[in-house]
Amino acid sequence: MNFFDFYNPVNWLVIGIVLAAAEILLPSTIALGFGVGAILLAGLIWVFTFDTLGLPTLTAIWVVLSGLSWIVMRWVFKNRSSKDDPYDGDINEY
Repeated sequence: MNFFDFYNPVNWLVIGIVLAAAEILLPSTIALGFGVGAILLAGLIWVFTFDTLGLPTLTAIWVVLSGLSWIVMRWVFKNRSSKDDPYDGDINEY
């Protein structure tokens, strides 16, 4: 009996939600990418059957999906400290 069934999409969905919620408590922005990757993997497992793939392959798919989601989020939510920011001066200047 396995502690964690890696082929069950509900388990990956729970991991994704926990990681996305942990983003609030952590001082970095990496957990949200891993959470979105886990949620995307849950959707892929739900649509396709990955019973023939092993745990290392599922982990590699999760890492690739997490990396891609992190890159997309960095592109969508651009850094506010870019050179196009009109508020680059002192906040007390009016």
